[in-house]
Amino acid sequence: VLVNGKPVAMTGKPAYVFVDVFDYIDFDLSRLHGSSVVTLLNGRKAQYMEPLKNGDTIEIFWEK
Repeated sequence: VLVNGKPVAMTGKPAYVFVDVFDYIDFDLSRLHGSSVVTLLNGRKAQYMEPLKNGDTIEIFWEK
């Protein structure tokens, strides 16, 4: 998958859901860096348990 413009290889499981991406990226959820976290999958709001497919584009960022 592509996360915030960078390729991320997710390996070790037969299938992944959106929330799994947080195991592979450095994104600090322990402190507020804005008003809310925006999570997009292929340009639309992501569902945390939504299955991921090879080639998906993910955007995760703090909304100010």
